[in-house]
Amino acid sequence: MLGSGDAPEVVGEISVLATRSVAFDPVLVPESVRTAGYAEAVTGVPVIGQRTSPSSGVARVLVVSERSLVHDGVAAPVMSAQLRALLDCADEWVVVRAELAPPQAFTVFWFEHFPPVVHARLHGADLVLEEPAMVSGYQDLCARLLDSAESGEDSRGVVRDRLAGLGQLGGVR
Repeated sequence: MLGSGDAPEVVGEISVLATRSVAFDPVLVPESVRTAGYAEAVTGVPVIGQRTSPSSGVARVLVVSERSLVHDGVAAPVMSAQLRALLDCADEWVVVRAELAPPQAFTVFWFEHFPPVVHARLHGADLVLEEPAMVSGYQDLCARLLDSAESGEDSRGVVRDRLAGLGQLGGVR
């Protein structure tokens, strides 16, 4: 288990070394694509400084829970900016229906010459899992999520529909 202060640094180092990753959060848009306004609105913690995403050379897939696209306590302009950022995201991403989403956030990282590693968030604790028996369960979970997710174009449609519901669709393709 990582201390809360260690987690961003350790996970950042792991993500830079990975050749592929799949990230999922059951309630929030995956962290790497969160806007500062959305992050502050849903977590209550102000984002200080520039948010960077270490994705160069990494084939990253973001699995977005349908639940993360609706937050009643988030102002429409903030939610709209987040949804637009998702539509503009260069990483591959797909939406999974809320009822198919597992309850915990996690990222599986794959490496060229090493076994996969999982970063999991469970009850506010950050865990890095390396034990093959534990990691394989998350790999299976990734496969199930990706198999059940909407196609890329249908996922974009889900987000565009949510923007339209917010009355914020103008200029979105």
